[in-house]
Amino acid sequence: MGTGCALANPAIVEAVMSAIPEDKAGAGAGIDGTMTEVGTSLGVAVLGAVMNSRFTTLLPATATGAASLPAAQSATHTPADRAAVLDAFTSAIQTSQLAGATAVLTGGCITALLLWRAERGVGAGPLLPRSARITARPPNALSAHEVNWLHNSTSGARSFALCTRADANTR
Repeated sequence: MGTGCALANPAIVEAVMSAIPEDKAGAGAGIDGTMTEVGTSLGVAVLGAVMNSRFTTLLPATATGAASLPAAQSATHTPADRAAVLDAFTSAIQTSQLAGATAVLTGGCITALLLWRAERGVGAGPLLPRSARITARPPNALSAHEVNWLHNSTSGARSFALCTRADANTR
């Protein structure tokens, strides 16, 4: 899952930053960062709850009440019960991953539908070309391509840095 997120995040950032006017790049970056943090938190909480519920439901009678794999393993005394605990844990992992994959697939389908509707202008007036949607850029505003995203991988926090061109006279 981590690899998938690492591969998808640059595309998500590019989609967000290219879909908004250049003078709103800071707001777009903030919204993208907030939605990423909220989505990550909810994903961990929901998938963890699904996994824990499935695991505790499938535990053998000798390990009832154990809330973790080590606790359930230490509560069992026979090889058959230990195998049942491992099977319960494997099933719990599979169920939570299936729930996550279903959520991602559903989100992708909804996104595809919304993009399809937006391209055809369903439910809205005629769509303007991108050049007509972008407002005039103030002389010292940064373009969307000048916004660099820095991710602090050790704490999971996100920081944003706005970098200007080296030669301000080239604007």
